[in-house]
Amino acid sequence: MIVAIAVPPALVSLLAWATHPGPEQERWPGRPQLNKVSGVPATPFITSDRIDQLQNGTFKPSSKDIWVATYPKTGTTWTQTIVNHINGFPPLERGQYPFTYCPWPEVSLGLPPLRYSIEEINDFKRWEGPVGGWRCLKSHWHYADHMADAGKRVIYVMRNVLDVATSFYHHSRRFHFVYLDMADVSFDAFFEMLKAGNVDNGDYFDHVASWWAVKDRPNVLFVRYEDLLADPAAVIGRIAAHMGVELTDDRVAQIVELSSFRRMKQFYGGDVGEIVLTAVGALRGPFFRRGELGTYRESVNAEQRAWATEQYLRKLAPLGVPRDWVIPAV
Repeated sequence: MIVAIAVPPALVSLLAWATHPGPEQERWPGRPQLNKVSGVPATPFITSDRIDQLQNGTFKPSSKDIWVATYPKTGTTWTQTIVNHINGFPPLERGQYPFTYCPWPEVSLGLPPLRYSIEEINDFKRWEGPVGGWRCLKSHWHYADHMADAGKRVIYVMRNVLDVATSFYHHSRRFHFVYLDMADVSFDAFFEMLKAGNVDNGDYFDHVASWWAVKDRPNVLFVRYEDLLADPAAVIGRIAAHMGVELTDDRVAQIVELSSFRRMKQFYGGDVGEIVLTAVGALRGPFFRRGELGTYRESVNAEQRAWATEQYLRKLAPLGVPRDWVIPAV
């Protein structure tokens, strides 16, 4: 049993120091807790210098790169875990995270396993999968050529915006040492941030639109969070085919279990670091909270749903994005 105690201010200050940039980094005017990076609001541990490295030739891409690209809280960690297993890596042990095999190149601050240097990420052999031979890389960025130009492969994961909003709110409050302005913010106040694009990676609808524009490229695969929940084996099969890896039915069933919500929640909840930081209040709640559809019903009101529907009709419907991919039916 974990008993919460008062958060030592020095601990929160240390964690905040490790994940926040210096004064040279431009801040997002609508929410100064975030950085302004290439015209996009970014989490404090993503800086302009790192994005420049990814796009100016310092980062060494490979034709065997496979990017898991997502808007935050759409199933990123789940998909990373699936890709890692298809790629032939063993199940993670306690103290390891999907970043162990699938790093997040955009991150320039913080501590491993969240942050790696560009030099470490450029060491292809370190990340090469023993079966698939791919280097898996995570991204929350809008479409960018360093991820999806010819030769690389991308898995873009979508989730309906209302469940995203709910999950994003709890995620931001959990990591209140990163989002120092989120400690006591209500869901309604957070939704106003989301509406204004004053959240990590900006406007959800613009993010989806940027990737939808390249959805028909043969190197880009769109996956829905809702489909992963409904039929994980089928989606795992699609991802494996995209990676050119043949899986037996038994191996698919094994990956379904190894990447199940129950398994991931149990793993993360039992990590020593998670236990300690949760006990002292530096983390609030579990990383894997519910893993269900429709949790937005507990938070999202009719006015917020109407706003999201209007945004879909204005920004995504003209592009051909199916309505139920963005706005759930009930």
